[in-house]
Amino acid sequence: MNRQKDHSRFFRKPITIALVVLLTLTIVWQVWAQKDADEEVSTQSAEVTRVRRGDLVITANGEGTLEQVVIPLGFSASGELVEIAQPGQVVNAGDVLAALDDQKAQIDLQVAELNWNQLASPSAVTELNYQLLQAQALEVEVQQKYNDVVLGPDVDYYKQALVLTEADYWAAVKAVELARSSSNKKVKARLPRLTAQMETAEAAWEEAKLDLEWAITYQPNPVDALLVDGQLQSVSSQIAAQTDMLNFLAGDSSGLSANNLTQPELYTLQRAWNSLEQAKQALQNTVLSAPLNGTITQVNFQIGEHVNAFQPVLTLVADAPLTVRFTLDESDIQMLSVGDTFIASPTAYPNIELSGVVTKIAPAVLNAEQFTIWGEIQPDSLIVKLVPGMDVDIAVMLAESKNTLLLPLQAVQRDETSGSYVNLVQADGSFKQVPVTLGLHDYATVEVLSGLQDGDMVSIGN
Repeated sequence: MNRQKDHSRFFRKPITIALVVLLTLTIVWQVWAQKDADEEVSTQSAEVTRVRRGDLVITANGEGTLEQVVIPLGFSASGELVEIAQPGQVVNAGDVLAALDDQKAQIDLQVAELNWNQLASPSAVTELNYQLLQAQALEVEVQQKYNDVVLGPDVDYYKQALVLTEADYWAAVKAVELARSSSNKKVKARLPRLTAQMETAEAAWEEAKLDLEWAITYQPNPVDALLVDGQLQSVSSQIAAQTDMLNFLAGDSSGLSANNLTQPELYTLQRAWNSLEQAKQALQNTVLSAPLNGTITQVNFQIGEHVNAFQPVLTLVADAPLTVRFTLDESDIQMLSVGDTFIASPTAYPNIELSGVVTKIAPAVLNAEQFTIWGEIQPDSLIVKLVPGMDVDIAVMLAESKNTLLLPLQAVQRDETSGSYVNLVQADGSFKQVPVTLGLHDYATVEVLSGLQDGDMVSIGN
């Protein structure tokens, strides 16, 4: 009985151990499975977005007020007023608003036209062409003189002359020797003449030697060089001036230079032309025309009164363009410049968009960290009638990038050492930090210049 009891106790111990091991394995498996499940849930719960191509436009918004363009107008000349518009008169661009007595201006114009016609007559042009030909022939002579004096003699020429004179001398010597050794009386009778020719050839040969030595060692005389250089410059300047005069008479003044204007003939011609143009302008200055459509609101003079130059005579209120004065935040002004375009929407008509151009930016910030900007718009009277004082909402385009890679701004992370990066989704679902180069951005979207491709998936939060 006791032996049987001990035998059952022997088999119960391994079973207990096996149960403990099995229970332990079950618990470990459950913990590991729960860990994998937690990681899968974490990965699947991370929010991702796709890199896409699109256009990014950076705009700044502000508020402003429409203002009318008020232009004080006056003459650029002085004189007696003979004509003037009336207050309230509606005028179009180009209409005559006022006029001065132009009797003196008419006489001055006739005198200037007569003087110019005399200088530009066909006979004057013919004479000028003849003088040009003479000057060109003189230039050839002076150029040759310049070459001789400044550049020096042609050494090769004197070398060739030496060779020729030497040959002539030895030919003469041979002729003398033949005459001396001849028994023919007629030949001997030529001996004195041949001897004289030999002496002449010898003298020419010696002279050629001296000329070659002079040519090789030639040094120009500084005084002669200055004189001939001055002559060459003078005749060249004369030719240039006469050519300019002919071109000027033909209607081309693009070649005129300050140096050529020092020539008396060209100076006279230029002065006559300037007098003619000034006389025409003086006559035009006696008439004051409307620069654009508008209404006369104020008249400061009456007919018969004397008006000084640049003194306001009347005031014109323009129909268009309208001036827009608006404000932008200090942070937006860095990218703004004169000439940028904007859209103005009247508060009373929010569905209307009028294009405008920035014409002026205030040099300093105002209160509330805002800048004042001025612009012009061209209102369309067929759409709605705009009047000064209307409030408008302004949207200024500061920068634009077309067909570029875009990401939500919150997808970009920042590291102090490596800079900007994103968490790129890999094929197995894991993330990889990828550095990126950024461009334009607004408050929600950023341009990606490098580091990503169209269609890449990145994380925007875990």
